[in-house]
Amino acid sequence: MYTAEQARAYKPRLGAFEYLYAQLGCRPQDTLHVSASPRYDLQSATDLGVRETVYLNRGYEPSAPHCHAYEVTTLTGVAELLGF
Repeated sequence: MYTAEQARAYKPRLGAFEYLYAQLGCRPQDTLHVSASPRYDLQSATDLGVRETVYLNRGYEPSAPHCHAYEVTTLTGVAELLGF
């Protein structure tokens, strides 16, 4: 597990995401990013080059289609997108 404290950066700052990708040894475009917050997660992930993004819309923030590829309302919806 990696924390924002370890990264010394908090969302939506890109440093938190860059730290994570460095720790995982992968590129943003090779990942799927799932979040319930377009404002604090999905926009940053999109800015870094994540192509596959899922907005888990729980009704707390408005949809932002410009920063996510898919939108679901449950974790079951995420699993279905992944073919489970």
